[in-house]
Amino acid sequence: ARLIGDLRRTDLSAAKLTAMDAAADMKNQGMGLMRTTLASADARGADFSAADFSRADFSFADLTAAKLHGTRLFRAEFAGTRLIDADLRGADLREAKFVDTDFSGADLSDADFSGASFRGVRGLDTAITRGARGLP
Repeated sequence: ARLIGDLRRTDLSAAKLTAMDAAADMKNQGMGLMRTTLASADARGADFSAADFSRADFSFADLTAAKLHGTRLFRAEFAGTRLIDADLRGADLREAKFVDTDFSGADLSDADFSGASFRGVRGLDTAITRGARGLP
């Protein structure tokens, strides 16, 4: 499935959106960046495994215990996002932006954070980081 939309404040708790293409549409940039916005969404326990959320906005979203295993999150934005106990194993987080993001208990094994920016993040000391690249 293909999704580009504004899902602000949407209840996606326990939703299953695996292998979905929600990446920004780079062909129509004359109209401005058309991307999926999940700002302030409730996605606790959601399964976004193997999906493409490149350039998506997850600002202030609650992704507690969400499954993002193998998900492409290239240049995604995570400002004030809760990734507590989230499964980000093997996720592509290159050039993503993390501001005041909570990684407490998250599994970041083999995730790629190359070129990502981190400011005010917390919980990395309790996260599983085995094989992760690009962490501060």
